[in-house]
Formats: sequence, structure tokens, C-alpha cells
Amino acid sequence: MLWYRRYFQEALVSFAKTNPKGALEILKNLKPVPPHLGLTGDPWYMEPVRQLYHMGRMYERLGNMEEARRCWEKALTFDNYNCFFEPGYWSHRWAHRYYQALALQKLGRQAEANAYFDGMEFVARSPEQPVSARDRIMDLVERGRFAPDDEKDPVWKKAVKVETRAEE
Repeated sequence: MLWYRRYFQEALVSFAKTNPKGALEILKNLKPVPPHLGLTGDPWYMEPVRQLYHMGRMYERLGNMEEARRCWEKALTFDNYNCFFEPGYWSHRWAHRYYQALALQKLGRQAEANAYFDGMEFVARSPEQPVSARDRIMDLVERGRFAPDDEKDPVWKKAVKVETRAEE
């Protein structure tokens, strides 16, 4: 899972450095974690909605709006995200909804995106949620509503450079 996130972050950093083709290739070629590592129980660790949202942005920058729309529309097909208090008060399912809301924004469906953000805000204001979960969800809501496109992904908040000695 760690290398998956590392490559995902590499794609986003590459995209920010105006290399959408290279970033797109990284995202297209992301592979799941090998089964022998025992992380195959939850297919959502691959973050397919987030991946499709960013692939759409990359196609958009390359001028291929048809393919961009196809990615954003496919991101909306993942409908089995239950939005509730998650075990351990994680907010992963809400993060998937967040990227669906961003895809809706890109498709010009602002009212629907706002409905997602309103739902997230409602849950974040619940006194039963731990403060850390409330802060995480509210951060996503505020980013989704007000941040420029290049800052909507929270990865920019805590970008970490990972290198091996061979890469130095």
C-alpha cells in the first residue's frame, strides 16, 4: 500500500510540474498490492474515485475533454460508499464521496456537488464524531468548496519526498 501511495503522489507532483502525460501514465499503470502481502481484503485502498478524478484532470490539461468527462463520469459509478461513522472513526468513505463531489464540479453539476459537501459538513458537525474526524472531514469540505483546482487534493498539505540511497 505504501508504494501505491508513493506512486500516486509521484503522479500528482509530476502533474503539478506540467507533465500531465507522464503523470497519466503513472496513474494508468498503478497496480494493486500483491496478494501475498495480505492487503487484498479491502479493494478501496486503491482509491479508484480519486484516481479517476485526477486522470480526468490530466486529460483536461492535455485537451482531451471527451476522455476527461469519461473519467469523471466513471468516478460517479462507485455508489456503494456507505457514509456513516466508520469503524475507528476513519473518514475514508467520506474521502471517496469528496472526490465524487469534485468530479461533479468538473462536470458542471455544482448543485449535486454542494449536496455532497453539505452531507459531509452535517456529519462533521456531529458531536459524536471525534475532533480529529470532524477536522479531517471539514478540511475536505472547505477545500472542495473554496480551494483552487491544484490544491483540492489534501496530498499537498503533507507531501513527503521518498527516496532511496540509490536515487540520491
